[in-house]
Amino acid sequence: SQYIEGAEYQIEMFKTTDWDLQWDYNEKAEKLRKPALIKLVDEYNVIIEDEFQQIYKDFKEKSTLISKENDANNFAEKLIYEIVFEKTTDDYGDNIYTAIVENTSDFEFEYLSYDVQIKDSEGVVISNDFIYLENFTPGTKQKVELLYLPEDTESLELSLDYFAIK
Repeated sequence: SQYIEGAEYQIEMFKTTDWDLQWDYNEKAEKLRKPALIKLVDEYNVIIEDEFQQIYKDFKEKSTLISKENDANNFAEKLIYEIVFEKTTDDYGDNIYTAIVENTSDFEFEYLSYDVQIKDSEGVVISNDFIYLENFTPGTKQKVELLYLPEDTESLELSLDYFAIK
């Protein structure tokens, strides 16, 4: 369950003295545990005492935002598999990879960024690039181009870098 997975991250957080790692574990724990707790309260009709209503309301708002961010992250990860590049060459013979990316979700991305690893026929990374989509709102399509890629480019591997939703 999400709650247990979040608790495991929190346990790992207390096992390390690395501040950056603690921060990462804490963020992962919160993203999993808060929505799970709200779901439990709602599903089992847990009664929140009057003196704790404001705390619960604030907690629920934060949880709703986390759930929205988790859903946006899932969409952004799945979008990777829908991006299909077409290879062409310019007037000078340089390789150009072009794709049209469509936001088929309900999320209004302020920006969305992907890292691109450019690999040769043996799967060796020979270069890196990125894709940056700005104001990527529902229903919009944006053209992306990767320019001047090496001659021996065989494949492109995308991974989600970061995003922000409005």
